Amino acid sequence: GGFTVADSGTYSSIQGLVADAVIDATVPEVLMTEGDCALHRRANPFCDPACSGEETCSSGGVCVPFPGNVDLGPVEVRAAAGCTTMAARPPGNNYFATDVAHPYAAAGVLLELAAGAGPLGPVLLHGVGVDSLPAGDPAWTVTRGQVLPITWPAATAGARSRVVVRVQIDQHGLAPASIVCDTPDDGSLDIPATLVDALFAAGVSGFPNGGMVRRTVDSVSAGAGCVEFVVASERSADITVAP
Repeated sequence: GGFTVADSGTYSSIQGLVADAVIDATVPEVLMTEGDCALHRRANPFCDPACSGEETCSSGGVCVPFPGNVDLGPVEVRAAAGCTTMAARPPGNNYFATDVAHPYAAAGVLLELAAGAGPLGPVLLHGVGVDSLPAGDPAWTVTRGQVLPITWPAATAGARSRVVVRVQIDQHGLAPASIVCDTPDDGSLDIPATLVDALFAAGVSGFPNGGMVRRTVDSVSAGAGCVEFVVASERSADITVAP
């Protein structure tokens, strides 16, 4: 799990949660890659007999206890403008703060996240403020056999941010696929036509969705997984699927 300081355009927020184990169904299968992009498919483990309500099916087809979210104790996010302290909220041990300044951290400003208690022991992570993406939802048209061009204003020189782009057109599939790209923050990305065609081949249903996130990420190992600290500017996209 992890924590995110997010600029969503009109407001900023901090939220996060950390589980005591990884849920296999949340780890996507990578079907193919090209350049900075990959076609992911949501995992759909199968267990027979079916798992009980307190269990989840693992990738090996075995029922395992469903992970629980852990209480890390007070979590502080420290920035130049001050400190935000959050406590785990019952019943799911979620952390969130929505009454923070907007934007929470200017581009290049250093942040620190610290948790000193809980089953994971002390956690210390660092982040860097990012340039805000332009207001409004970018418009993308996904067309069979064609490259999908994505553009945005490049980050300021020396920025540590990268941009993650996600496109999904099969909302109702049992194991829907999506294109996910992790690319330099240089202002442009061409999603290859081969990946677009593979996305169509995986299925088209429901309303398409996706978006882009400019972000920095720090992480630390914790048990079988890791805890991340993301500082991000995120925008949803207005996606059209060409007939």
